[in-house]
Amino acid sequence: MLKIDRTISLVILMFCLAALSAQAQVQPCPGYNPGKNTSLACEVVTALQSNSSNSAQTLGSFSPTLATQLSQLPKATAISGSGLTLGGVVPSGSTESLGTILTQRGETLGKNKWYLSLTYQRFNFSSIDGIRLKDFPFVNALTSSSGATSVATIARARIDLLVDQFVAIGSYGIAKHVDLTVIVPFANVTLKTGSQISAVAVGGPNSQIVPVNGSNSGTFFAGSANGPGDVSAGIKANLLDGEHTKIAVGGEVRFPTGDATNYLGTGAYGIKPYMVISRRGKRITPNVNLGYQWNSSSILFVNPGNGAQQNLPSSFLYSGGVDFRAARRLTFTGEFLGQAVINGPRLITTNQALPQGLGSAPSITNSSGTYAMDNVGVGFKYNPFKGLLITANTLFALDEGGLRSKVVPLVGISYRH
Repeated sequence: MLKIDRTISLVILMFCLAALSAQAQVQPCPGYNPGKNTSLACEVVTALQSNSSNSAQTLGSFSPTLATQLSQLPKATAISGSGLTLGGVVPSGSTESLGTILTQRGETLGKNKWYLSLTYQRFNFSSIDGIRLKDFPFVNALTSSSGATSVATIARARIDLLVDQFVAIGSYGIAKHVDLTVIVPFANVTLKTGSQISAVAVGGPNSQIVPVNGSNSGTFFAGSANGPGDVSAGIKANLLDGEHTKIAVGGEVRFPTGDATNYLGTGAYGIKPYMVISRRGKRITPNVNLGYQWNSSSILFVNPGNGAQQNLPSSFLYSGGVDFRAARRLTFTGEFLGQAVINGPRLITTNQALPQGLGSAPSITNSSGTYAMDNVGVGFKYNPFKGLLITANTLFALDEGGLRSKVVPLVGISYRH
């Protein structure tokens, strides 16, 4: 009798897997095509074999959280201190440090001065809202066509997400106290997703949990995409140009030029007003940056009920840094970068009930709320000659909110004239 029951259960399992695979193709994600490496945003939900209701629990929160992170990936700022006096025929040393890396200072470049830089950063994302991406639990529930038998698959997934980002920055002093800046990012996104069913809970007259051979129950997808990201343009004006204290205000507009379905961009416009206060000393220059990031609607944030696109969450930005002039051509930096994501989508782990009193199993589900994303960075700037600068920095995550990379290295080269 036990053998017959197990056979029936395995038949139900095959029905369940076939149904889940078909239902994974529903909107808003039409399916992942591994042959063409397109629509990386669909890869997660396809590999998780999620049905329409659970799609809102996986892709529904993963994609907008990633898009929110993409809208605020830390980028090197246009240089504020060069350590050089460029007014004469031959550059001479000054007491000014070489400036910070990821936070801004209150001064501007100066009329007709320009600055160009190229930086590289690597983001190896390891968790989302404190849930390890390499151990992602989920339960998919399905009811048979007869309505008499309920089935739930118990599984775990692994998500590997790597973003290599190159950022080109050009800044020009259109007036003595006004700078115009254009930021053009390029990225290579690599996403690998696999899921493995460990058991099937079958409800009905013969309720039981049927273990599944892991080697025969897995799915795996791997894809990559590369190209330009979301281009930004900004303006910065110095309001107070005191001998020691400098205050500036600015604004930045982000355009959805990157391919959002492949996580190269956010799919949303962004507006960021900000204010900068810095105080220059003989060797140490601290600064404070405050701002607000507003985002428009994005294809990556879809209401699962009506399919309408929603605005990506806004963020309050709070950062600060200090640069220390260790030598005429060498400056060390320490910086804090923080943002509070306002009422953003989140993922949490919960215990989901299995059919017919078979207990529960861990699974992810949707939530929302305001959370912090704080980082601290240390680095240095070296000026080998004239206006050339070599930059290196390492950013460390201080908390687990949102999609996080524990360590983010940065290297760059720039020139100011």
